[in-house]
Amino acid sequence: IRASIVNVKILNSRGEQVNTLQRGHKYTYQYTAEFTEDKKDINYGMLIKTINGTELGGSSTCNYLERSGINARAGEEYLVEFNFNCMINPGTYFINAVIIGIHYNALTYISRISDACIFQVLPISHNTSTGTIDFEIKSKISIYNQTISS
Repeated sequence: IRASIVNVKILNSRGEQVNTLQRGHKYTYQYTAEFTEDKKDINYGMLIKTINGTELGGSSTCNYLERSGINARAGEEYLVEFNFNCMINPGTYFINAVIIGIHYNALTYISRISDACIFQVLPISHNTSTGTIDFEIKSKISIYNQTISS
């Protein structure tokens, strides 16, 4: 093992660990990266998926196709945080956690946990959003070219 991902959690805006989220609220996805070997060009990432594995979206600390220039030393620990606004409709979801870096002169996964964290987005009343992601679409209905008299 070259690196480990530990202490994976989701925190609410008060810093409390949660696994039930509310759409429209802000959260922090957090994990600790522990290194047992020196590694170069480290990049951290996360990905939110549906329970059937459909990738919804995620982020990394730099472009995953480029070398980051960030190095880690054996024995060091890093706190990794991704802040996000939950715009997912009610349901159950998973988040992956990854560490990418140089190993044998190639950019590769140093450590990865698929489905590192499971969470549920709570049901909401008056939900007009359809599909998985709430794009905050606002609807408007008008009578086209018609005069209404009383």
